[in-house]
Amino acid sequence: MTKIARLTCVFSTLLAVVAWHGPAAAEEGLKVEILIYSGRPNPTYVLKQKSQLDQAITFIKKGKKLKSMEKSIITPTLGYRGIVVENKGKVAGLPERFAVYQGNVEVMGKARANFTDGGRAFEKYLLKEAQRQKVIDLKMSRQLKVNEMK
Repeated sequence: MTKIARLTCVFSTLLAVVAWHGPAAAEEGLKVEILIYSGRPNPTYVLKQKSQLDQAITFIKKGKKLKSMEKSIITPTLGYRGIVVENKGKVAGLPERFAVYQGNVEVMGKARANFTDGGRAFEKYLLKEAQRQKVIDLKMSRQLKVNEMK
């Protein structure tokens, strides 16, 4: 096989991998980002199973509407700062983009709104799902004190 033929073969394989795992895959469901690092990428994962999406909708519906806050619930501090969820798959019943942190849900964008997250249930669910999907490990989960959240 000539050098050009090998390079063509490698390039074709790379294109196939990108097509298989590329942008289309990220457009399904909800992209969840755990805001924990500064200076390196945050852990992210996708919720796309019907049961997961239904659970997210249930958490949003359970929240009681609050007065809009002047400042975002996500603050520029070091360490854990909450979770941002992007509705890439345009899942009905969920905002386009929202944050979950310390017992609050903040709908971001034009239709800003704030809701409660009773007992931090939604936040705990998202963090435990991150652990289940192996984007955070048990050690990090302990540092975030997931089981102690009130």
